[in-house]
Amino acid sequence: MLIFKPLPTLIWGLFLLTSPKTAIDCLGQTNQFDGEIVFTVVETPPTFPGGEKALYHYLKQAVQYPESARKAGVKGRVFVTFVVRKDGQLTDVDVVLGLGHGCNEEALRVVKAMPRWNPGRQSGFPIHVKYNLPVSFGVADVFEPKK
Repeated sequence: MLIFKPLPTLIWGLFLLTSPKTAIDCLGQTNQFDGEIVFTVVETPPTFPGGEKALYHYLKQAVQYPESARKAGVKGRVFVTFVVRKDGQLTDVDVVLGLGHGCNEEALRVVKAMPRWNPGRQSGFPIHVKYNLPVSFGVADVFEPKK
């Protein structure tokens, strides 16, 4: 005779759903950093110290429009990707889509000089998160967050 025990099954199911490893498997996260998973979709994403307005203020102050890009009339965005580690440190900084004419190098310089971020969280625990950030050149209104 088969006896169904729903409570242990329910408890085990809840454990699986709240386990970081299972959450990773469910979301298909396969990137590794120092043997640990790097999330791309998280419950609480990482944030710049002071929030989104502070990030845009930092970018506005730190980004220097390269002279060669200015002369060539290059305008647009450089998309930079990086990993925000559990401790807020930014690593693996790279350009995903660039403009050239010195803009890519400037975007990398600015992101690498950023202070530590507030780490992302999954199930209440700090985790490594891959983050993509557009850095704009020659476009005045892109540094203002949406209202």
